[in-house]
Amino acid sequence: GWLGRAAELGGVPAINTGHPGDRAAYVAGTGLKQRLPLIGSCDVMISNFGTNDLNAGALTLAQAQPHIINVWRAGFARGTRVYQTTLGPWVTSSDDYSTVENQALTTSPTTVSAKMAAFNAWLFDGAPLNFPAYTAAATGASGAGVIRIGHANHPLVGVIDLISILESSPGSGKWKVGRTVTDAVITNGSRTVTSASAAFTADEVTARQNIVIQGIGGGSTMVNARLNTRASGTSIDYDGTSPSSQSATGRKLVIGGYTTDGGHPSIRGHQEIAAVMEAVLPTL
Repeated sequence: GWLGRAAELGGVPAINTGHPGDRAAYVAGTGLKQRLPLIGSCDVMISNFGTNDLNAGALTLAQAQPHIINVWRAGFARGTRVYQTTLGPWVTSSDDYSTVENQALTTSPTTVSAKMAAFNAWLFDGAPLNFPAYTAAATGASGAGVIRIGHANHPLVGVIDLISILESSPGSGKWKVGRTVTDAVITNGSRTVTSASAAFTADEVTARQNIVIQGIGGGSTMVNARLNTRASGTSIDYDGTSPSSQSATGRKLVIGGYTTDGGHPSIRGHQEIAAVMEAVLPTL
């Protein structure tokens, strides 16, 4: 994950109190009590909650906000400087996330993309809260009882904008894509990929970048794996559960994609977030 990578690179000790599939709705009740001692031992708390509440939990934004706010307040009450990350993208793709134009925002059944965009807009507006009730105020709300980030009683110190690192363009809601060549060659029973135009770099292999090789029609993935070794600028080996099951030439090869499932960053995504956050963490 990006936070562990960034903390290690920046020499900042960090504790991960989350787990796969975690939701603010799980933590905001009795589950929070088990994490408070860990939260209280830190100077900074970074909340990445929201995606699973809005997606797997199928909560509306209004239903998810109270749980997320309660997590913020728990850190705030312990004297911790609390930050929230932006969420997304969350899309589907007809070509294995190799192009921007063939990504589609999720609109059914839970409109995850729209909910995440609304959450991000609320954060960018300073996460307005009705005080002293600590309920979410509408984006753009004003009045004597509305407080925003920067107010002494607001539980958030700031927003960490991950979406700007991962989006194809500001506000698109879609992922950046890796570089693409169209002359990949694979052989049945082999994990070797050759391409006269790919110019594979040692850095890509060291970083264990993802690769996707598309099959017949451009939409059927033949290989979805990680770079493993580099023989030359035109030849690499990948790792995976099995070698290629067919021989093919002239295939589309995507190197270093930012996601493989439309909802989570790939290795490259985590690495790029970590590279940005390495310098930021010590200043929080």
